[in-house]
Amino acid sequence: MILVFNHFLVLSCCFLFVYTAFCLSSDGFTLLSLSRHWTSVPSSIISDWNASDPTPCSWLGIECDNTTHRVVAVNLTGFKISGKLGPEVGQLSFLQTIDLSNNGFFSEVPSQLGNCTLLDSLDLSVNGFTGEIPENFKQLKALRFLNLCSNSLSGEIPESMFHTSSLEYVFLNQINFSGSISRHISNLSEVIELRLYVNQLSGVIPEPIGNCSKLEGLYLHDNQLVGSLPRSLTILKLESLVYLYVSNNSIEGRIPLGFGNLKNLSILVLSFNDSIGGLPPDLGNCSSLTKLAIAYSNLTGSIPFAFSLLHKLNYFFLSGNRLSGPIPESIGNCSRLEYLNLDGNQLVGSLPESLTNLESIV
Repeated sequence: MILVFNHFLVLSCCFLFVYTAFCLSSDGFTLLSLSRHWTSVPSSIISDWNASDPTPCSWLGIECDNTTHRVVAVNLTGFKISGKLGPEVGQLSFLQTIDLSNNGFFSEVPSQLGNCTLLDSLDLSVNGFTGEIPENFKQLKALRFLNLCSNSLSGEIPESMFHTSSLEYVFLNQINFSGSISRHISNLSEVIELRLYVNQLSGVIPEPIGNCSKLEGLYLHDNQLVGSLPRSLTILKLESLVYLYVSNNSIEGRIPLGFGNLKNLSILVLSFNDSIGGLPPDLGNCSSLTKLAIAYSNLTGSIPFAFSLLHKLNYFFLSGNRLSGPIPESIGNCSRLEYLNLDGNQLVGSLPESLTNLESIV
C-alpha cells in the first residue's frame, strides 16, 4: 500500500513539472486579460500573443528580464488599439516601462497602475483617457518619465505629483487641467523638462519654482496664469534653463532683472500677456538667446542698446506693443537675425542703415 502511494506521488510530481514548464506564466495570463478589454486589436497582436507559449517574452511589444522572465516593458505605441486599460495592469509588478501612446484608449486611468512600483517610464499620451490622475500615483517612487499629454483628463494636478522627487520629464500638456501650480513644485529637484501648456491652469507661477535647479525647459504657455514672473526664474540656481515659454496668459508686472544670469537661455517667449512693462537691459547678457518673442504684451520704453550683444539671435518679435524711441543702430550687430518684427509700436526715426548688414533677414 505504501509502495502504491509512493508511485502516485512521483507521478503527481512529474505531472506538476510538465504543467509548470508548458503552461503560460502569470504575466502572460495578465496580458491576455488586458487584451480582453480592447475593442479593437491589430491582427499582429492577435497572431503573436499565443496562449500556448510558456512566457510572453517573445510576444510583440513585450520585453522580459532575461533571468526571471518577468515582464519589464510593454511598448505598444501606435498600434491603433482601442478600448480600456484594465485594472489587471497592476498585477505586472515587475514593470519598468509602459508605452501605450498614440492609440485609442479611453475611460479612466486605472488606479492599480500605482501598484507597479518599479515603473521608471509611463507614457499614455495621445489617447482618450478621462477622469483624474489617480491619487495613488504617489506610490511610483522610481518614476522618471511621465507623459500623459493629449488626453481628456480633468480636475487639478494632484498634490502627490509634486512629491515624486525622482521625476525628470513631466509632460502634462493639452489635458484640460484646472487649478493652480502647487508651491511644492520645488520638491521636483530632478526635473529637467516640465510641460504644462494648453491647460486651464490659473493663479500665479509659484516662486519656489526657482529651486528646480536642473530645469532646462519650462512650458507654461496657453493657460490662465496671472501675477508677475517670479524673480526666482532669474537666479543662478536656474542656470541650466534653455527654454522658457509663458505666452498666452494674463501675466503682468515688469520682467524681473536678472535674466542676464541665464547664460544658457536660448528661447524666451512671453507674447500675448497683459502688461510686461519694459525690456530689462540685462537681457542683452543672454549670450545664447536665439529667439526673443514678447509681442502684444503692452511693452513700454525703448529697445535697449545692449540687445546688440545678442549675436546668436535669429528671431526677434516685439510687435503690437507701445515701444517708443528709435530703432537702435546697433541692431545691425545681430548678424544671424533672420526674422525681425517691430510692427505696431510707437517707434520714431528712420530705419538704421545697419539693417543692410543683415543678409539673412527675411
